[in-house]
Amino acid sequence: MKAVEIGAWFASASGMYWFASRVMDRNAGLVAGVAYLLAPYHVVDLYVRGAMPEFLAFVFPPFVLWAIYQIFSTRRAFYVPLAALAYGGMILTHVQMTVLFSPVILGYILVLWWSDRRQTADDRWQTADDRRQTADDRWQTADDRRQTTELSNHFITLSLRRSIGSFLFRSILALAWGVAIAAVFFLPVVAEQKHLTNDPLIGGFFNFRLHFLNPSQLLSPFWGYGYAGINGNVFVCIS
Repeated sequence: MKAVEIGAWFASASGMYWFASRVMDRNAGLVAGVAYLLAPYHVVDLYVRGAMPEFLAFVFPPFVLWAIYQIFSTRRAFYVPLAALAYGGMILTHVQMTVLFSPVILGYILVLWWSDRRQTADDRWQTADDRRQTADDRWQTADDRRQTTELSNHFITLSLRRSIGSFLFRSILALAWGVAIAAVFFLPVVAEQKHLTNDPLIGGFFNFRLHFLNPSQLLSPFWGYGYAGINGNVFVCIS
């Protein structure tokens, strides 16, 4: 168990280091890795709650983001199964973490797609200007020049759309593949739903109403790590 904890601890930091280093530089990667390693909630999961599934799930988000960025920057299909394995591993390790983090993944994909779209639009017009200049040099008649420019713009637009579409398709494919990997877990749950009861999972400690903080608790020096109370009306202090 100790070996698993240590391995997960440093794997999560390594994943964040690789991701931030790839997007920015090694110094930023080092800062991001240490910050992710020592994030309070990350530490609490291990030393206070002993929530091993959630603690282990922290390993996967940086690798998902890293693989998505690699798909974006290299356009290589090699990184699609890596993203799928990381996403599938997160689903199998901790479903709640997946529910919380999946919108971040989708948002990151959209940000990359939008930035790529703006960049390719600038490149398209710059290339079109270059082609127009070439057409002016090579052709004398207005008809030939217009035809050359239109053909150039057409093929450039098709090429760039295919490039952007490839990134979106491969990113979504990776997530879908990750869900398929995790099907070994959730398909039996769905199939056997009629034989299960949800009461132990939504009552008692797992009642979500017990975990909403009252604004005063955010500033209280006495509230420890415990129930936040039902709508802030119940105050529990654990020393």
